[in-house]
Amino acid sequence: MRALRRFAIAAAGTAVGAILVATSLSGCAALGAVLAPGGALPGHLSIVGATPPTPSSASSSSSPPLQYYSDGSTSERGNIPKVVGQKAGMLSPDGRTRLVTFVVTRILTDPHCLNQGAPAPVNGHYVEVDLQVITTADMGIEGSDPTVTFAPDNWYYYPPDGPGQIAGGIGASRPGDECRLPVPSLPEPIGASQTVSGSVLLDVPAGSVYLAYAPSDDCGCDSAWEWPYSG
Repeated sequence: MRALRRFAIAAAGTAVGAILVATSLSGCAALGAVLAPGGALPGHLSIVGATPPTPSSASSSSSPPLQYYSDGSTSERGNIPKVVGQKAGMLSPDGRTRLVTFVVTRILTDPHCLNQGAPAPVNGHYVEVDLQVITTADMGIEGSDPTVTFAPDNWYYYPPDGPGQIAGGIGASRPGDECRLPVPSLPEPIGASQTVSGSVLLDVPAGSVYLAYAPSDDCGCDSAWEWPYSG
């Protein structure tokens, strides 16, 4: 599975702008999905608000409150802002069950490639993104996908904004990218009840200012998280 299209993103707020993916992506025009009333993204995700739906008396007495990993703010690019070391998460469609928790633990520009003669990055710089991912046994409930992926083709870089413009995300991987990193690659895909860590190899140009992870299905992008980047 390339995306958790039905997972709820653990972010507060009920009116979050959808991400814009630059038209330079192969086969993808700029996207701008609109949230339905109540924060539901039709056919895809629901954005979890700062005040979660009130559970039934039975569930509220037996389950602790679900921790949220966002205050509901989004960037100008429509992404959930994060910094290295901050948690992010995905919830079930009803917003009551944690499915995935993940943390970007390091972003490293120009990492050492273990394979001699590794091809040069197409865009300019290899970037190593290290992550820790925890999935629960509830993955797959309510029609949510039973796996999650952090593969490079779900990542984007952002160039600086132009005068009066907000730059769109551009794919951060290219055919031929092959740098074997000291930190083993993150398993793909990741199923239920797993705690894993590993690296993702990206390929970005100099001057990029943000990196974003956007789970998508054939560029049917729903939402994304972003981290400031300078390299």
